[in-house]
Formats: sequence, structure tokens, C-alpha cells
Amino acid sequence: GIGYPNLPVVNTSVTFYAAPPVSYETGDCDAPPIMYNWDFGDGSTGVSYGSGNIGATSITHTYTTAAKYQVSVTASSPGMTNVSAQTPATNSTNPPPFEVVS
Repeated sequence: GIGYPNLPVVNTSVTFYAAPPVSYETGDCDAPPIMYNWDFGDGSTGVSYGSGNIGATSITHTYTTAAKYQVSVTASSPGMTNVSAQTPATNSTNPPPFEVVS
């Protein structure tokens, strides 16, 4: 899933957090790194990496316009099926976007 703060503000960095599904947590500190491909919903993308036994990561992004955005991330690593998530962390087929305020 994806974690983020409530009510991000325009022109202020927002930090997003992600972790792979529990089924991937190997307990192996030498596990291959997980690559997270982010889509911030405003036409911008980013990449972050998680490593170690849990493979969690974080990334920052700054929005320049107040609006509602749908952020998504796809995690991939050797030996792992690609896993995707959207904001907020939910199993809904149409999760609501989060809002950036001015």
C-alpha cells in the first residue's frame, strides 16, 4: 500500500511511503532490491528502491497546483510478481484520490 500525509499543501514536498506485500518479506537482508515505479497523477513519475528484508521505500514529490490526484506505484524485483497500489491504500476498484490544497 501507499502511505502519505493528510492534506498536502501546494509547493510543499509530500513524502509517500510504500512496502511490498507481506508475502515478499523474505527475512533476508541480502534480498534483491525492489524497484518502485511511481506515478504522481500530475504527469510526473519517479523511481525509488527498497532493499533488505522488508524492502520499504519512500519518495518525495512537490505539487504545483491544488487538485485531487490519484497516485499509483508498481513494485517489481527478481522473483516477485509485479504488485501495484493506488492512493489511498484500499482494495476498491475505484479508490478516491487524495487532495492537495493551496
